[in-house]
Amino acid sequence: TVTCFVTLRWTALGRSTVVPLETRNAASYLLPYDNLAGATTAIAVANLSPEPASVEVRLHDSSGAALPSSPLSLPARGQVSYALPEREAAAVGRRGSIEFVTPAGARIAVLGLRINPDGTLAAIPVFVP
Repeated sequence: TVTCFVTLRWTALGRSTVVPLETRNAASYLLPYDNLAGATTAIAVANLSPEPASVEVRLHDSSGAALPSSPLSLPARGQVSYALPEREAAAVGRRGSIEFVTPAGARIAVLGLRINPDGTLAAIPVFVP
């Protein structure tokens, strides 16, 4: 197997972080999020499959309570990236976890970044439950 890392740069602020390239093929991916004290969680989800995919999203707060969320529609071999509080209103001012369920017959990859109030970036580890 090959292990790879990707360097992401936020050139406007002169910031960067290193994240592992996703090579797993899991039934779902779990990502902690933290949108407290001026921090923002940013997420990217890629569809590695040749067909469009609808990814079920399960959002929870820090107590484990389910929060409202909406599925992600991904184009074939495409990706979606967003700041979590801008897409999921229930995540504003909260911390918890978000799970992305891989559709049957598809393959996805998930990336998480924490953007701190001073503009520094940190990769968030993605877990396989």
